[in-house]
Amino acid sequence: MTDTISRMYGSQNNATGAVAELKLMGFRGEDIHVVSSPAEDANSSIEDISASIMQGYVLRTLSRIYAEGVRRGGTLVTVHAPFGSAATVIGILDKFQPIDSGVAESAERIPAWDEAAPISSMLQIPTLYGNATPFGSFWNVPSLTNGRASLSALFGLPELSGSQSGTRLLNDPAPLSSLLHMPVLRT
Repeated sequence: MTDTISRMYGSQNNATGAVAELKLMGFRGEDIHVVSSPAEDANSSIEDISASIMQGYVLRTLSRIYAEGVRRGGTLVTVHAPFGSAATVIGILDKFQPIDSGVAESAERIPAWDEAAPISSMLQIPTLYGNATPFGSFWNVPSLTNGRASLSALFGLPELSGSQSGTRLLNDPAPLSSLLHMPVLRT
């Protein structure tokens, strides 16, 4: 999982400095893509520049916006930051005085890290508390029940609480095997 981070620079020297520092910090050359307007061909079309930018795995819609800045003399540096290194990349790129690229940066570029929910933070999935149907809300899937019947009742299975069979299942060391009438392997 990588984060794609792009910055436009007004001078080739600033872009070169940013790339040099990224490489010095251990970022691989194949994760860094630089596009600048060729000096010998001042009539480069937006489509040609956009195609060069897309070779760095930038979305087509964004590449056309970036291409305008490159055509005006800017240099675009795109970095595919490995997981956990986006803050470092942004810090390095921002040190070299990037200019406005025309693409609005998201307000929360680096997701917040929650020590209490590291898996949810890593996958950028909201935590499950505070919602009666968290799976359905996150994936925009309607819940299986309307709240009047439990999932166990829908499948004809005994509930674990409030019934004699549920109490039996709670006290059973192999409840699934007992429910399905399957033998248990014993050692």
